[in-house]
Amino acid sequence: MRRREAIAALGSACAAGWAAPARAQDASGRVALPDARLLDQAGGAHRLRALCEPPVVVGFFYTGCSTVCPPQTAMLRALRERLDAAPRGAPRARLLSITVDPLGDPPEAIRAYARRFKLRLGLDAGWLMLTGDAAELRRVWTAFGVPVGDPEAHSSLLWLGSARGRWTRASSLTPTDKLLDLLRGVAA
Repeated sequence: MRRREAIAALGSACAAGWAAPARAQDASGRVALPDARLLDQAGGAHRLRALCEPPVVVGFFYTGCSTVCPPQTAMLRALRERLDAAPRGAPRARLLSITVDPLGDPPEAIRAYARRFKLRLGLDAGWLMLTGDAAELRRVWTAFGVPVGDPEAHSSLLWLGSARGRWTRASSLTPTDKLLDLLRGVAA
C-alpha cells in the first residue's frame, strides 16, 4: 500500500500541472510529442521524438499490473514477431511500452518483467520498455492523454504513428492483423 500512497502523494503535490491531460491529438491527427528524456530497460537514455521517427506503436503499462498489461504485452510480443517475419517492403515499426509507475518501475523492474514475458528488447530488437523521471514521464502522459496519479487507471489504448505524421488509436487487445493494417496506414 505504501507505493500506492506515494504515487497518490506525488500526484497531489503536482496536481496543478497534472489535473487534466491536454488534448492528445490536434485536428490534423498529430500528437505534440515532447522531447522527453526516457530510460530504457537497460538504463540507456533516449529522446522520445527520436524514437518516434519510424512508425511506432506506443502503449502504457506498469510491471505491477495484473489486468490489461499482461494481455497487452502478449499481444505486442505477437505483433513484434509478425513485424520481424514480414517480407521486405512491409511496414517497419518500433514498439514503445512506457510505464505509468516510475516509482515502481526502475530499469531493473522492467528487465524482470521482460524476462517473465520472454521479451527481446532493445533498439536492434525493435522494442523498448521505457521509464524515467516522473516530470519527464508526465509530459509524455499528457501528450497521449494518459490519466496521471493512479497507475491502475492507465489507458489501455495503443497509439500508432510517427513524430512527423498522424496518429491513430486502437485497443490494446486489437487483433494483430488489424494493427498491421493500421501501421500501413500511418506509414503511408
